Amino acid sequence: MDRGRRIIGFVLICISLLGLFSWERYGRDRFLYDDILELKSNAERGTVITERMIRTVKSENPGSGVLRPSDRDRVIGQEASQFIHGEAPLYREYFTKQGMAEGRDVDRYVMNIAEEWIDSSPSSMRKGDRAYLYAEGKLVTDALVRNVSEDHGGIELIVSRREQQKIAALAATGCRFVITYN
Repeated sequence: MDRGRRIIGFVLICISLLGLFSWERYGRDRFLYDDILELKSNAERGTVITERMIRTVKSENPGSGVLRPSDRDRVIGQEASQFIHGEAPLYREYFTKQGMAEGRDVDRYVMNIAEEWIDSSPSSMRKGDRAYLYAEGKLVTDALVRNVSEDHGGIELIVSRREQQKIAALAATGCRFVITYN
């Protein structure tokens, strides 16, 4: 009987060690960690995200809103709307449609085309559309639409500094714009 207890005790210790080893080797990763996306290195505002810039890592308690590997296709081809630290969890708010990030460092600025400057524009124009500004029958510029104000009738466009100065100079002379979009 005493010998049987020793064998059972030894078998229980071996099973416990095997269980502990299995948990540390396989179970912990599977049950306690979630796969999330992160950038391999820092990304400046305006950087277009590519496949090579993203990696999948395991994280404990990543929080809500963190991008998962299933969101990889949504991120690729998007543009960083702000500086993003490498090796930090990614969130949807960090990205915008390509060409929509604005700021001095990417030479893109938001310019409000006031309702008084507009002769005609389509009412179906929405954020992300490419708008074409015409003045006196000539194409002035094309730019992405950032916002269409239903209340004030103005349109916010993302333009370069040169385009901004060109539009402002035409508006200062009293020129009115015809806007189309694609």
